[in-house]
Amino acid sequence: MSDESINATEATKWTTADFLSRLQARVTGGNARLILHSALVDSGLVNHADETLNRGQAESLCMGLINAGGPAFQVGQAIYKEVNQQIVKH
Repeated sequence: MSDESINATEATKWTTADFLSRLQARVTGGNARLILHSALVDSGLVNHADETLNRGQAESLCMGLINAGGPAFQVGQAIYKEVNQQIVKH
């Protein structure tokens, strides 16, 4: 396995509930759920709120939010940076 594929499966601290919480800080609860659901579908993820995401899943979900634009872009961009900083520190 390459280093990149190993890093993609490395666990993060992030769950979909964390993404939802960040979105709800920027938009109403209903809109936050819709944005997150769309990003999950676009990224091909099926995840329960209490399951942690691996790095690849978190990055994929971030990209889905970034592609959605608006407040979702800002949330996706911020979490993407945090996911990559978390991995570098290990």
